[in-house]
Amino acid sequence: MCRTNPFQKTGFTLVELLVVIAIIGVLVALLLPAVQQAREAARRMQCGNNLKQLGLALHNYHGTHNVLPPGKVGPSVFDSINPGVNRIGWIPLLLPYIEQGAIHELVKPYMDGTAPDISTSNSPSVWPGTRTPIMALNCPSDPGSSKQEGLTTPGGAFGGAYYPRTFSNYAACQGSDGTRLSPNTNPVSDPPDASGTRLNGMFYVRSKTRMRDITDGLSNTIMLGEIRIAPDVGEYDTGADFRGYIWNLDGPTIWFSTKFTPNTVTQDRLSRCREDIPDMPCLRPASLTGWTYWLHPRSKHPGGAQFCLADGSVRFISNTVNGIVFNSLGTRADNEVIGEY
Repeated sequence: MCRTNPFQKTGFTLVELLVVIAIIGVLVALLLPAVQQAREAARRMQCGNNLKQLGLALHNYHGTHNVLPPGKVGPSVFDSINPGVNRIGWIPLLLPYIEQGAIHELVKPYMDGTAPDISTSNSPSVWPGTRTPIMALNCPSDPGSSKQEGLTTPGGAFGGAYYPRTFSNYAACQGSDGTRLSPNTNPVSDPPDASGTRLNGMFYVRSKTRMRDITDGLSNTIMLGEIRIAPDVGEYDTGADFRGYIWNLDGPTIWFSTKFTPNTVTQDRLSRCREDIPDMPCLRPASLTGWTYWLHPRSKHPGGAQFCLADGSVRFISNTVNGIVFNSLGTRADNEVIGEY
């Protein structure tokens, strides 16, 4: 009778071990995309929730003031002839409605011109509280969303302190075209945009849009949307990117246009932006004035970007949306008939 040797060792052969490793490798390769997809779904949900909260805040602001906040405004001491200098936009005015009342109390004396040290050289970039991160303004899907400060001007304006702080992935819709900045056309009449005429969206310089002004329908008009934040690199003059900053607006840094569809290959146009990021193309002007500026909606969500409509609902709009339809979604009172999108 044959007996098993009690001292004989058993185990995997080299071939069996290699097969097991190969199977585990295949399973991991199959699992990783699913994990990444689940993570992006969670990030996209958080991003959409941020948009929803901003939309609700705008409605609460409207309920209090019977008008939406202006796209850009400034105290009288900042009413310089160049509309791209020394301005604040709609987000600082919205701070009390997004649970940022503490920051609002710090900047309010500067916004209304009552601070004891207010002067034409005290730009919003150096106001107290403007370095405070506001996570509700950032989309976790965007790799650049953690950016909080820009590059410092090297010994330039205001002793090297003239640079943006606090960035937002969420911008307001200025309409279906760009904003033209000109040093000679900044009338004080109410309400002009930078070229002295109203834009066709909900937000522009000194805008005073009311919900009843949106005759195209609240569910057919874009109020907010996503933009991307670009990291700064190198020197200020060549590597600073102002897309998304909320203090001391230089052109429409927190506005966007529906002139082109989401994630378009058409370049953004801004006074300070990096021109070397392939999926965030941008063109800087030779001169900061007399030039049409615009940002386009962009996101890192696969296939499109999220938008908050004027009725407060949040929708995902595909990169392949019909261009005419998307163009029409940006206007507030052009009487277009919006099809499916």
